[in-house]
Amino acid sequence: MVHRKTYAAGSDCEIAITTERLADGWAIVVSLKHHTEGAERVTDLPVPSERFATEEEAEAFGLEMARDYLKRNTPRAA
Repeated sequence: MVHRKTYAAGSDCEIAITTERLADGWAIVVSLKHHTEGAERVTDLPVPSERFATEEEAEAFGLEMARDYLKRNTPRAA
């Protein structure tokens, strides 16, 4: 079973999360979508090897992973 969800992540950015039920638990894949006028850039984050007991746990892990990436890689105003 695969589920896809998208979350707003600030100006012109979205977090795309895909969860999948595997034999050994729930897996997560996360992408960041940056929108500009006339274009979209997708950054796929590394796929974690962790498995989770519930879809909610996998989703929470993925959201935290994405927010941490954005925090570390988004330019800050001077």
